[in-house]
Amino acid sequence: MNPITALFAVDFISQVGGYVVGDEGALFATGDAGATRVQKNSNTIDALRDVDFIDATTGWIVGNFGTVVATVNNGVTFFLQNTGTADDLLGVSSVDPSTVWTVGKHGTILKTVNGGSLWSPQVSPTTEDLADVSFVDAQHGWAVGDVGTIIATVNGGTNWTQQVSGISEDFGGVFFRSTAVGWAVGSSGRILTTTEASAHATANPSPAARR
Repeated sequence: MNPITALFAVDFISQVGGYVVGDEGALFATGDAGATRVQKNSNTIDALRDVDFIDATTGWIVGNFGTVVATVNNGVTFFLQNTGTADDLLGVSSVDPSTVWTVGKHGTILKTVNGGSLWSPQVSPTTEDLADVSFVDAQHGWAVGDVGTIIATVNGGTNWTQQVSGISEDFGGVFFRSTAVGWAVGSSGRILTTTEASAHATANPSPAARR
């Protein structure tokens, strides 16, 4: 692996333990808050775009060409899961060791309720690329993507609906702290917030946008 391989995502499960993923199947673990890192075998050379651990034992990593890599033994080993899609997967969010969603290119949404033994597609209201997803419980979640796309569900993804962002820039990340409070970030320094999980969000200029 190239020593300057791009890294795309990070997830910490404690103050000292975490994982970093990136291009060419790059996967690193740390147990000392990043002072040192150990390279792990991801069993893929495809770019890994996002990582989410529900606890110290169990986590998922998603990436290009429908790649999902998982661990159930504290990151000792990682194994590939069959998603049934070749679309790039760009975001992942879990709420328990069984229930996980991933989103990606062309509006792709997949869900598993058995830890990834079976991934099932969900009906997406958009064909825009979805860059990230955030669930706060087994029912309530949001995904964001290109051209100001925000979609939401209140029933675990059985139905997804469009929400109004009021912008046309691409979103790159989303995080909800509760069913009411969340943030989305994107190109041109955009930061959107909501405090009522409504179909509308408020745009807040970031320092980058003021330059």
